[in-house]
Amino acid sequence: MKIKEMAMEASGPVMVGIDGSTASVRAAVWAADEAAARDTAVDLVYVVDSARVEDSDEAMADARNAIHRAWAAVAESDKHVKVESEILEGNPAIELANAARRAALICVGHKGVKDSAPLSRGSTASSLARMAPATVAVVRRRHMHRRPSFHRWIVALLDESSASHAVLRAALDEAALRRAPVLALTTWSTGDSVEPESSTKAGGIRTEIEQYLRDSRTHPADVQVCALRLPDDLLNLLEQSASIEQLFVVSSRRHDFVDQLTGSRARKAMRGTNCSVLVVHDEALMTEPGAPAEEDSDS
Repeated sequence: MKIKEMAMEASGPVMVGIDGSTASVRAAVWAADEAAARDTAVDLVYVVDSARVEDSDEAMADARNAIHRAWAAVAESDKHVKVESEILEGNPAIELANAARRAALICVGHKGVKDSAPLSRGSTASSLARMAPATVAVVRRRHMHRRPSFHRWIVALLDESSASHAVLRAALDEAALRRAPVLALTTWSTGDSVEPESSTKAGGIRTEIEQYLRDSRTHPADVQVCALRLPDDLLNLLEQSASIEQLFVVSSRRHDFVDQLTGSRARKAMRGTNCSVLVVHDEALMTEPGAPAEEDSDS
């Protein structure tokens, strides 16, 4: 199957959490690419943190200024997308998670303008990645409009659960959009014979990966797919290779991976890079009767 024939689905706008930080503005520019690929709008959402507001008029003015800055940055990009905006009030992570129910994707910067004690740096992004009912992109970009170099990897973390189908699909879509190769890190050794019961249990994910690998070796492909066994220490790999990767794609059901990729050690490893994290929420899987329980182990 040609990857270019795959189209990103849009069940709503691409939403962006805006807080006045440069990181959130860069997330809005990143989101414009996603919205253009889905033929949908960018929705800029600012949440006034009621617990930290002393002057409501000043807070609303800050919100409008922050949205205007992000709006201008999207307008200056080469993507012609419709831009909408809204201002909410409450806890930022909770309100963004609630708003995400009507979004195809929600994007946030890797750090916020108010990241400080008692909250850890990136706490809103980390919380949102765990609780949002939609796919979440935690965006890290070094420059406002300059794209990462071509051929930087899109890395998909795959286990043998049925959730991995959505992760692989998202990784392939992102790779086609960004003209990048895909590296599948699997909890099994690729090239091993596929046992019938394993194929049935996983919904065919091992077979699907093997098919992509065979196609990549024998036919020209729109997206190059490679595979390696997932190392025991994911963060050690990240520390060694964050500069050559532009996106990690992981299932929202794998809380262990999400915590690792949004934690302090990962943020340190990704500092100064363009390495973002896409946490894939598959609504069909979450509502499927008898869906398998989430896995919290690395194997």
